[in-house]
Amino acid sequence: MGKLLDSLKLNGVEITEEVETKVMAEFVEKKAVELKETEISNLKEQLKTRDKDIEELKKTDGTKLKEELVTLQTKYKDDTEAYEKKLQATLFENALDLALLEVNAKDKGIIKTLIEKEKIQLKDGKLEGLTDQIEALKKEKEFLFNKEADPEEKKDHSYVYTPADGKQSNEPTTLNDAVAQALGYVK
Repeated sequence: MGKLLDSLKLNGVEITEEVETKVMAEFVEKKAVELKETEISNLKEQLKTRDKDIEELKKTDGTKLKEELVTLQTKYKDDTEAYEKKLQATLFENALDLALLEVNAKDKGIIKTLIEKEKIQLKDGKLEGLTDQIEALKKEKEFLFNKEADPEEKKDHSYVYTPADGKQSNEPTTLNDAVAQALGYVK
């Protein structure tokens, strides 16, 4: 990820903290989601293999095989429940990470330790009970969150050079002009 940001800087792109955060979130989160999707597809393949094994065992006769079948069915049922719990935990963590990213969290790890996860529920892809906790944290520990830029801060405050031989006076009219002239950028 650093290579991309370095490459952008070398090509003259100004990298602000906001741009860096957005780039890091976009690439890091997508990679994490792709890893989780791979994990989910692997788990689904394991479930298909399990079902195939059960069907093969049902075709054979014998009390020993029937006992084995019951044992395997119980094991597979437990495994399926464990996989479902793991899948739900993964979905919850991903949704929580995205929600913390949306509220401009500086350090998701610290914030995750401060919130009460048991009071948060994932329903239809949305976290219920998180908003109140985040608002309380923003009031108590606002340093854990990046401040949203004010519209006034978003304005371009860059200095535009006006040559001395132009039609305009060389006298500074703004503080930026006065500073630029004092530093020798404008004569």
